[in-house]
Amino acid sequence: MGTRNKTRIFLLLSVLLFSSSVAMSQAVDQQDAIDLLKTTARSLKSESDKIAAGKLQARIADTLWTFDEPFARETFRSAFESISQAVADDLPKEKQAGFIKRQATAVKEVLQRFGTHDSKQATEWLKAFENERAGKSSEKVNSLRPDLLMQIAAQLALTDSEQAMRLGLLALAGDRIPEGFGSLLFSLSRNRRDLSDDLFRAAVATLRRNNYVYDIAILILANYLFTPDGELQSTAKLTDAQLLADYYVDAAWKQSGGDGTPVSSSSASFYNQLELRALTIVSRYAPNRLPELRGQMTRIASGLNAEQRQRTDMLRGIQRDESTLASRNNYSVDEQVERAEKEKNPQVRDALFLSIANRLMREDEERALTIAKKIQDEKMRASTEDDIYLVKIQSQLRSLETIAEARKISSQFNNQVFRAKILVQLAASVLSRYKDQSQAIELLSEALTALTKADDIPDKMLAQLQVAELFAKFDTIRGFEVLGTALATMNRLQAAKEASPSATTKPPLLRIMNLTVVNGVEMTAGNNATIDAIDFREVQSLAAQDYMQARLLASKLEQPSQRANYLIAVAATVLKPEKRPASTTRN
Repeated sequence: MGTRNKTRIFLLLSVLLFSSSVAMSQAVDQQDAIDLLKTTARSLKSESDKIAAGKLQARIADTLWTFDEPFARETFRSAFESISQAVADDLPKEKQAGFIKRQATAVKEVLQRFGTHDSKQATEWLKAFENERAGKSSEKVNSLRPDLLMQIAAQLALTDSEQAMRLGLLALAGDRIPEGFGSLLFSLSRNRRDLSDDLFRAAVATLRRNNYVYDIAILILANYLFTPDGELQSTAKLTDAQLLADYYVDAAWKQSGGDGTPVSSSSASFYNQLELRALTIVSRYAPNRLPELRGQMTRIASGLNAEQRQRTDMLRGIQRDESTLASRNNYSVDEQVERAEKEKNPQVRDALFLSIANRLMREDEERALTIAKKIQDEKMRASTEDDIYLVKIQSQLRSLETIAEARKISSQFNNQVFRAKILVQLAASVLSRYKDQSQAIELLSEALTALTKADDIPDKMLAQLQVAELFAKFDTIRGFEVLGTALATMNRLQAAKEASPSATTKPPLLRIMNLTVVNGVEMTAGNNATIDAIDFREVQSLAAQDYMQARLLASKLEQPSQRANYLIAVAATVLKPEKRPASTTRN
C-alpha cells in the first residue's frame, strides 16, 4: 500500500473518530440537559412565587415533551394548578391588581404551551377552570376571581373570541366591573362586534346591579359607543346609545346630594361624568329625558363641597386643554410653537412641544431638537431628544463611514443604557454587512463603557446580555466574561427588587412612543424591560458553543428562580437548537 493511500486512510479514520467524539459529546450534553431540566422542575415546586415558578415549569415541560411526554404532562399540570391557585386573603390591596395581571398572563402562557402538544386537553383544563369559578358565585364581594377571569378573557380575545366572551360574561356575573374589562371589550370589537356588543350590554346590567355606584367602566362604555364630542361611532348601534343614555338618567336619580345632604365621593365622580359626557349623549339619544337629567344634576350640584367643585372645574380645564391639543394640526409650526409658549399650564405646554417635535423629527431633525429643548419636564425632554437622535442615526446606516458618524451621534444620548443598545446594533451591522471585527469590538467596548455609567436597571442587564451574544460570534472568551458581568447585575437587581417603591409622579398629559428601525430592530428611547421579562435567550449563542461552561455559570446567580430561568435557556440550546432566537429580535 502506497504512502499516499496510507495517509488517506489515516485522515479518514481521524475524521470518523472526530465525528464520533463530537456525537458522543452532544449525546452527553443532551442527557445532562434533560436531567438538569427535570431536577429544576421538581425544585420549582417549593418556590414561594408560584406564578413565576409555574411559568418556568411550563417552559421546561414544553422543552422536554419529545424526550419524556409523561413527565412533561405532569409538569404542565403542576404548573397550571400552581398558577391558578387562589389569591392570598392578606395580599395588600395595592398589589392585588398587579398579581391578577401576572396570574392571568401565566395561565394563558401555560395553556398555550400545553395546547401546542395537546389542544384538546388544554381546552378541557380551561373549561374546568371556568366551571369551577362559575360554581363560586357566592364568594365574598371583594373576591379577585372575577378580575382573574376578565384578565384571562382579555388575553384570549384575539385568538378565541367565543371563549373570551364566555369568561367575560362570567366575570360580569357579580355586581362590579372587574379590571381588564376595557381591554376585552375593545379587543373583541376588532374581530366580533356582535360579541363585544353583548358584553357592553352585560356591563350596563352589572352597573345597575351595583346600585349605580360610580365606576371607571362608565368611561369605557361611553368611549366604546361615542366620539369625544358625543357622536355615535359608525360601528355602534342606536339602541345601545339609547341604553347608555337611559342608564345615565336612572343613575342620576340614585346619587346623593340636595336638601342638605352632602354628596358622597362616588356621587361627585358620577356628577362629573354627567356634566362632561352625559348631557350631550342624553340630549341626542334620549332627548325626552333631558329635563329629568338636568333636574337631578341641579340637585346633586347643590350639595357639592368646595373641594368637589374645584375638582369639577379642574376636569373642565383638562377637557379644554385636550381640545387644544387636538386642534394643533390647524396651525403652522410657528403658530403651534407660539401657542405652546403662551400656554400657562406646564403639563399642557410640554405636551404641545412634545407633539410638535414628534411631527417634525422625521422632516427637520434640527428644528425638532430645538423645540424638544423647550420641554420643561426633564424626563420627557431627554426621551424626546434621544428619539430624535435615533432618527438621525437611522439615516446614517449606509456605509462604514456613515456608521462611524452614527457612532458620534450616539454620544449625545441622555440615556446611557439606550446608547449601549444602539451601539450593539451598530456593531451587529458592521459584522453582518462588512465583516469588520475590529470595528465591532470598538463599538461593543464603547457600549460596555456606557453601561458602567448607568444605574442597575433591567435594561442595563439586557444590554449586557446583547453584548455577550454578539461577542459569541467571534470572541467566545470575551462573551463569557460579559455574561458573568450581566449575571452579577441580575443579582443586584434581585436584591433591590423589594426595595421601597419611589414616590409616584403625575403622569404626563400626552405620551408618544416612537419606533425607529436600526439594523432591522425596532428601537425606542426609554427603559421598558422588567426582571420578569428577561428569559436569558441571549445566552443561547454562547451555550451552543460551550454548553458546560454556560451551564456552570448558573452558580453565579443567587436567586433560585432566576437560576432556573437561566438554566432552562441553556438546556434548551442542546435540546431545541432549531428554536434558538435570532440576536436581533429584541430591543
